[in-house]
Amino acid sequence: MKKSILIAAICGLFIATGCETSQKGKWTSSDKERARKEVTEALQNEDFGDTLLKKQYIDCYLQKVENNFKSFLEADSDSTTCEKLAMECVADLLKNMQAPAEEMVEEPAAADSAAVAPVE
Repeated sequence: MKKSILIAAICGLFIATGCETSQKGKWTSSDKERARKEVTEALQNEDFGDTLLKKQYIDCYLQKVENNFKSFLEADSDSTTCEKLAMECVADLLKNMQAPAEEMVEEPAAADSAAVAPVE
């Protein structure tokens, strides 16, 4: 009897200290891997036109989901919030894409004004 109690106590201690639990902003590696796999599979047929852009979207989305939910299971059960977070990432990526394009438009304009300097 004492032997079975000791074995149960050791197993209980091992389980209590060996099991990670996810929390908001700090998911377990298994929750992170599962979320990345699910998102990557869901976007498999989506054409981002650029693999770097797709990676940036996935990274943004997973960061937002991890910061808003205490686990993958919780996130997986709230499609409304997940859709909102996905749209936030799309907006963020579009903003980041527009900023360099605006800089490119401004640079030639500055070069043109220097080229038209009056000749004395």
